[in-house]
Amino acid sequence: MPIFIEKEGVRDVSIRELLGRHYNFKVPRYQRGFCWDIRKEVSQFWDDIQNMKEKQEEYFFGSMIFYKEQEDTYTIIDGQQRIALVTILFIVIRDIYMELKKEWEASELNSEFIGKTDTTTKKIEKKLKLSNVDDEFFIKYILPLRSGKEKQFYWKQLLKNCRKHKEKVPTSNRLLYFAYDYLYESINDELKNMEEKKRIEFLNSVVKVVSDNFKIIKSAVKNESYAYEVFETLNERGKQLGFRDLLKTYLFSKAEDKKEDVKEVETKWDKICKNLNNQSEIIDDFLRHYLMSINGITRKREVFKKFQEILEKYNVVILLTELEIESKNYASLLEPSMYFEDKDVIHLLEDIKTLNVKLCYPLLLSGFCLEDKDNFPKLLEMILKFTFRYSTVCGRPSNKLERLYLNDISVKIRKKEIDIEQIKKILIEKSPSDDDFYEEFKNFVPEDSKVARYILREIEDSKSNREKLVNKDPNVLNLEHVMPLNPDPDCKKHLENKKVKIDDWNKMLGNLTLLLKKVNEKLENKCFKEKQKILLQEYKESSKLSINKEIFSKQTKDWTNKEIGKRQEQFVKIVKERKLWKID
Repeated sequence: MPIFIEKEGVRDVSIRELLGRHYNFKVPRYQRGFCWDIRKEVSQFWDDIQNMKEKQEEYFFGSMIFYKEQEDTYTIIDGQQRIALVTILFIVIRDIYMELKKEWEASELNSEFIGKTDTTTKKIEKKLKLSNVDDEFFIKYILPLRSGKEKQFYWKQLLKNCRKHKEKVPTSNRLLYFAYDYLYESINDELKNMEEKKRIEFLNSVVKVVSDNFKIIKSAVKNESYAYEVFETLNERGKQLGFRDLLKTYLFSKAEDKKEDVKEVETKWDKICKNLNNQSEIIDDFLRHYLMSINGITRKREVFKKFQEILEKYNVVILLTELEIESKNYASLLEPSMYFEDKDVIHLLEDIKTLNVKLCYPLLLSGFCLEDKDNFPKLLEMILKFTFRYSTVCGRPSNKLERLYLNDISVKIRKKEIDIEQIKKILIEKSPSDDDFYEEFKNFVPEDSKVARYILREIEDSKSNREKLVNKDPNVLNLEHVMPLNPDPDCKKHLENKKVKIDDWNKMLGNLTLLLKKVNEKLENKCFKEKQKILLQEYKESSKLSINKEIFSKQTKDWTNKEIGKRQEQFVKIVKERKLWKID
C-alpha cells in the first residue's frame, strides 16, 4: 500500500504554493505549543530573510509532514513552528500595510496567506488553527487587523490583568507575542529612514522572498500513522519533535477515538513529565529505555511504532498508569538521593551515572521487578563493576553489551525467568578476564575527569572495609595532574631536559591524584619540586590520603614518566589485592 498521496507525495514547494492555495492547516489539539525564541530561531529567520533579499536565491526551509484530513484541510505532523512563524510575519506586514494606508495590499496579503475576512462580521476565517494552548490567544492577540501599537497596548493590559489575579501567561503564548513584536519592531527599524515608496517596495520584497524563494519539502500522507513514521526520517531543521511529542499527540487522538477520559489521560501524562522534571531529553530517553527493558533491543526509529502496537492491545489509561510508575522508578535512577535512603544504593547509582553508559538504565529499570527487593543493591553493584570492566577500561563493543543487558537479562527479569544468581553467572561469563582487565588497566588513560575521580576514590576508599569517606564534590576535592597538562616555562624546560614526552604521560591515571581545591589552585602548573615543597610546608592534610603519601614524600625526588608508570603499576597491584571491580 503506498504511503504517500499519489498526486502529492514528497515534493518541494514554495511557501506561496503551500499557504497561498485554498487549504487550511491545523496543529493537532494536544501537540506542544509554539516554542521558537526571538533570541534564536525567530532572529535567525529574520536574518535569513535579509540575506535572501540580497542574494535573490532559493532558500531551503526544511521538511514538513502533513496528514490530509479532508479535501481542503491538512493536519500538521511536523512543521507547525515554521508555518506559525511565517503566518505571524505575514500578519505583521499586513498590519504595517494598514498603518501606511495601503488597504489593497493588506487585503490581498490577508486573503492569500492568513485567511478571508467575513464582510459582515469583519472576523477573519483563518487558515491556520494552532494547538489547544495557543489558538485562543492567537485569535485574540495576534490575528486581529490592528496596528502593532494597538497590539502592544492589549498585550500590556493582559499582563496587568494577569498580575492582578496572580496568573501567568503560558510560555507558548508569550513566545507567539514576542515573535510578532520582534518582527514588527525589526521591520519598522528598516522602514524608519525610508520614504513611503521605498517602504512599500521593502515590504513587497519581503513578502516575495518568503513566499517564492523559501522552499520546503512537503510530505503529504494518506494515513495519520504513516505521518508519524515518515516524520522519523525527515526534517533536520528547527526544534524537532521528540518521541514525547509524537506519543502525546497520538495518545490523545487514540483516547478520543476510544471514548476514554481525555482529562485523565492529560493528568497522567503531566505526572509522567513532572516525574522527569519536564526535561525533553530525559523523557525521550525514558520512553525508549522503557521499551528496551520490556522488549529488548529497540532502535530509535522503532519507538513510536512499538507504542502503537501496545495501544492495539491496551487502552491509553492503562498504558499511562504503567508509565507513571515506571517514570518515577526511572527518575530515582537518575536522582537517587531524592528517592532512596540507603546510602549504598545512592553511592552505587551515582557511580553508575559517572560512567555514563546509558545502556545500563533499561536493565536497572527492570531491576525494580526483582522478586526479592534486597537483591536490587546487589544488581547495582554487579552492573557497576561489569560496566567499568567491560566498557570503561576494556572498551569492548557496545552492540554485544546491548544484547546482553537487554535481551539476556532485562526482558527475562520482567518475565520472572531469571534470578540474581543467574544474572551474576552471566555477567561473570561475559566479563573480560582478570588478566585482560589488569593489562588494560595498566595503560588506562581516563578521558573523563569524573571517571578519573571515581577510580581514585575507589582506590582510596578500598584501603579498609570502611564507609566511603572521600568527598565526591569536585568543589572540595580537585583532580590534580602532578605533571601539569600545561606546564609553566620552568617546568617545561625541566621536563624537556629530562627528555620527557609530556603529552604521552600527563593524562595517565598514574599522574592523577585528588587534592583540596585551595591546594590545587596554589600548585597551578608548577614543577614537581615546587609542588612538593608547598604541600609539605603548608598543606600536610592533603598528604593524609594514601594515594598521595608516596607522591609527596621526601623520598620522591622527581616526577617523570618513570614515576608515573611505577605508580600506575602500583594501582594495578592494589586493584588485584583488594579485588576491586571483581564480580564475585
